[in-house]
Amino acid sequence: MSPVLFYVYTDGMVIFLYGKDSLRRGRKLKELTSSYKAKHKETDVMEFDLSSDLEEWRGAKDFLNQPSMFVESKIAIIRSSTIPCEKEWVEETKKQVFSKKTFLIISTDEKPEKDFLFLLKSPVVSQKFDELSGVSLSKFFDEEAEALKISFFPEAKKFILSYISLKEEARTWSLVGELTKLSLLFGGKKIEKRDVEKLFDAREKERVFQLSGRVFSSRTPKDALPLIELLLLQKEDPAYIFNSLAYKATGKSALVFANYDVLIKGGKLGYEEVLLDFSINAGKL
Repeated sequence: MSPVLFYVYTDGMVIFLYGKDSLRRGRKLKELTSSYKAKHKETDVMEFDLSSDLEEWRGAKDFLNQPSMFVESKIAIIRSSTIPCEKEWVEETKKQVFSKKTFLIISTDEKPEKDFLFLLKSPVVSQKFDELSGVSLSKFFDEEAEALKISFFPEAKKFILSYISLKEEARTWSLVGELTKLSLLFGGKKIEKRDVEKLFDAREKERVFQLSGRVFSSRTPKDALPLIELLLLQKEDPAYIFNSLAYKATGKSALVFANYDVLIKGGKLGYEEVLLDFSINAGKL
């Protein structure tokens, strides 16, 4: 995290928050807004959500340019999945970088396009919020668990992180949701792996089912093999993986799985061998 973002500015400025992790990005936005309000007791605050209507930038422009007769400053908060690359809005945003009485915060999912690359340069303060993984996700886990006053045995934590890491997006949202549920169910005791497994069992089966769909949508072994390997490394039952794939099979693929089933039941191939063969032939079925 950039420490400069914790500073409460006296003059106006522009802060740009971006990235797929909307939970941490939203928390930072709330923190900045609260800090600014504490510093400037008389402040106009207006939010503009461009997610459903990109033309909302016009209202933000009007707000920023209206004279402040009864307040010492104002904050305009822009929420959007993308930034509208309208010439007027580009120029307005550039102007706000050097404004002395306005505070503009832009929060968006995406990195800015060419016309807005100045948002990544000084004097604009920017911070990126990528999806967390690995050590950073583990650290976030510890911080959230501490805030909820719950503790875990190492294997329980590892199990949860393994589940969350498979998600392609909204990992922090998912993790906070799971930890909150666990705090309600097992608060007051150190949570064991078996406690977590009770909660996750049904969803683990659903996750296998969903990943099976992704295997079928793969067009090359390069895409399919990692998904199968991931399921096996997570110690999922190969028979359950096979049956999940077979359930989704249609047309030519259904015949292939029927033949696989005969080979398995005849003892000629094991489930893992069949899954490997299917992955290698991805895109041909």
